[in-house]
Amino acid sequence: MISIPAGWTATAVAKGLLLTPPGGATGSIQYVERKRPLEDVDAMIAALGVPDGFVASGAPARERGATAEGELAELVVATGVLAGVDVQLCFGFVLLDDYYARLTSIAYGAASHAMIRDTLRQLLVGDAHMLGRLRRRWYRYDAPPGWTHARELFAATLNAADARVALVAALPTQPELEAVTLRRLLPEVREAPRPMRTPAGLVGRLYRRVDGDRLTLVAFLEDAQFAYVACFAGPATGAARADFDGLLASVQPLAPSRGAPAARSTELFGHWAA
Repeated sequence: MISIPAGWTATAVAKGLLLTPPGGATGSIQYVERKRPLEDVDAMIAALGVPDGFVASGAPARERGATAEGELAELVVATGVLAGVDVQLCFGFVLLDDYYARLTSIAYGAASHAMIRDTLRQLLVGDAHMLGRLRRRWYRYDAPPGWTHARELFAATLNAADARVALVAALPTQPELEAVTLRRLLPEVREAPRPMRTPAGLVGRLYRRVDGDRLTLVAFLEDAQFAYVACFAGPATGAARADFDGLLASVQPLAPSRGAPAARSTELFGHWAA
């Protein structure tokens, strides 16, 4: 849910809102609160497409961040020419459990670009879904190059020729979670765990078991509220093992919530009551 910016006009359209700016700015923003399926951002942009005749002037600019509620958000900005006019297209996404919210815009004329883009960015950050912070939630990580990557609701699998990595969505921390996780994923631990600290500040332990030339690893990482778990099965040495280390180093902790949507309830819900 978004709050309508001051001076903007909101019109209900199929499955969302169309926002038009005040003053001399030329363009619009469209908001869709709930869309499926949740895919890679580039795939969602490709499915949406761009206006016929739009010619991009270069690679799009990308921003990755979080909403005020701490949900994952991404913004892609493409600038180019359409029918001889300088045009800017923005694609904003709030990435939720099994769906996403989408904000898209088109701005005609260079004088309108910054105003419409900045408004869309503010709407993206303020978009509220009230799902609650302490739940199973996905986080950012970098899949190793060359690995296949498939993600379901709360589990992801990455595969290389001779190795496999299983990830689960971040879990709210609770007593015994580490012990329960270890009993399930690595019931016969034969070595003491190795302490870990990632570049992003997550701390935890790496458990391992060696069976001949095969290695099983379970990484249990934590911040103040969430646990991040990854399991590796593959050769004890080689590129796949190094790729797993790189994946762990790339894990980004979930952003804290920066606002209480309830305090803005009139602002958020007002356009539905109009």
